Amino acid sequence: MLTAGAVLWLTLAAHPLPEIGDMPPIPNLDKLVHLIMFGGLTGAIIFDAKRLQKDERRHLSPTFYVILALSMLVFAYGDECLQEAMGHGRAYDIMDFMADSTGIAIALATAPRVVNWLLRTWHRRQLCAGRRHEDRGNG
Repeated sequence: MLTAGAVLWLTLAAHPLPEIGDMPPIPNLDKLVHLIMFGGLTGAIIFDAKRLQKDERRHLSPTFYVILALSMLVFAYGDECLQEAMGHGRAYDIMDFMADSTGIAIALATAPRVVNWLLRTWHRRQLCAGRRHEDRGNG
């Protein structure tokens, strides 16, 4: 929810960030930011869904990924439409939507394996820490 809120704030607020003084503009930086925001949100949803799985493999069905992809695309498209509708001087930009879509696709392709690795690593560390704690208690 925090990630989704941050994405909405950054994409819909009239001036979400303070001005950075005399820094020269970086061409297409906003497209990279869109890619990272929507990829990050997609990855965060995959992380939460896998973390909540009871089985150790943390398998999510293909249907989950299809629904997630479609939901994220609708969210990205709606976000662009809202930018135009809110009248803050921001407009619908198909290239922003394409950057959002690219971030979503990259996250769908990479996040499941990365999340599995992160959760396995965390689980192993928890087990090791538990064993060390037990060893100290029995000594």
